[in-house]
Amino acid sequence: MTATNVTYERKQAANGRVDKASNGGTREHIVEDIIRRLYSNELAPGHRLQEPQLAAEYDVSRGPIREALYALAAMGVVEIKAQKGAQIRVLSLEEAIDALLVSQQLAGFAARTAAMEDYDTPQGHRFAAFIDRLSEFPADADTNQTSDLREEFFDVLTALANNKELRRILSAVQIHLIRTQYNFLLREIDPFRVSDYRRIGSAVLAKEPRKAETLARAHIERAIKKLRAFGAPD
Repeated sequence: MTATNVTYERKQAANGRVDKASNGGTREHIVEDIIRRLYSNELAPGHRLQEPQLAAEYDVSRGPIREALYALAAMGVVEIKAQKGAQIRVLSLEEAIDALLVSQQLAGFAARTAAMEDYDTPQGHRFAAFIDRLSEFPADADTNQTSDLREEFFDVLTALANNKELRRILSAVQIHLIRTQYNFLLREIDPFRVSDYRRIGSAVLAKEPRKAETLARAHIERAIKKLRAFGAPD
């Protein structure tokens, strides 16, 4: 480390604002926390994300804030406009439906591929353990708990499918925004989530690729139908 870097880090430490983005820690934390705040309705679509304010909130310099915003923009969660800065992206109904249609294809592929994998592996054991734990999920779960459940389900499913590109692409679909912006509609289908996951999981573990794919696609279809019905003329 050069003397210049040492001096810089000492100044940052003296100000209580040490950049950790070089090792990914702070940037990833900020990205995850902004998404969490979306799910908890602390942030809403259209909300402006101002670098000075975020830097103060997370107690870092503006460098990792800027990196986090660019990462969120790459995920489709944030829009960055010249002279206007960053804001949480607002999805039109058509954009939300299009994103769900993509998610539907990916979820079906993930379930079908996972059902063709050997589940006598660490990934398979983790998937089976998750399916077993579904019986413990509270019936009165709030939005955050439901969102966490969805994240974990698709995490263990895509891990079993053993396709890194699938995991990357599926995570880029703007489910965070859809769930936040259209939660008033989608929360109506949350009671079906656990039973859907259990049936998909059973088909995967029984090595029934077509059935697993059909069930996964049907799960996403619930959300698509809700949004289409909302947008249909009276």
